[in-house]
Amino acid sequence: MPRDATVLQDCVRAQYVAARVGDNEVEDYRRTKDVGPDSTTETYVALKLMIDNWRWAGVPFYLRTGKALKSRRTEVAIEFKRAPFAMFRDTPVDRLARNFLVMSIQPDECIGLQFNAKVPGPAVAISGVNMTFKTRTISTPHEQRI
Repeated sequence: MPRDATVLQDCVRAQYVAARVGDNEVEDYRRTKDVGPDSTTETYVALKLMIDNWRWAGVPFYLRTGKALKSRRTEVAIEFKRAPFAMFRDTPVDRLARNFLVMSIQPDECIGLQFNAKVPGPAVAISGVNMTFKTRTISTPHEQRI
């Protein structure tokens, strides 16, 4: 695929319009003070990036940022590749939950793991499981934050 086509396929650029974000009304970007009514400046971008070496071949990195978004957060999410076969026969592989490791950096520091596990019991059923480790905030000045 030509590079220009890849860029168009792996990049989304946009500009926000008037909307309600949480409890706040946000006016259209082009109506903001000091912004021209015909401005083409992006206020949102999403990119799919690939690293061209043997170690990271086939591993996409997604970056998203913008103004006037509903929430502000910084996180690293790693999606694990599906296994080439199902461990239990008759498992509907196409309906399994995706496996992720998510490290949240801001505003709430935590590490989460989402994976598939067999549901306890005699029947062979697979379901997604979420495990999250969150740091706790210590309120006394003599203790350190973990």
